[in-house]
Amino acid sequence: MPTISEKILSRAAGKQAVADDFVIANIDYAMAHDCTGMLAVKAFNRLE
Repeated sequence: MPTISEKILSRAAGKQAVADDFVIANIDYAMAHDCTGMLAVKAFNRLE
């Protein structure tokens, strides 16, 4: 029986996802901690 994480990632990736899989999936929502969130946003912007 798949876990809730496996169900969510399987739906987002469009294929079966199980533990230890490397999954490329579309992101619907993201959450960040208020202390480190801005650092992550800056790092993502530098990737472009």
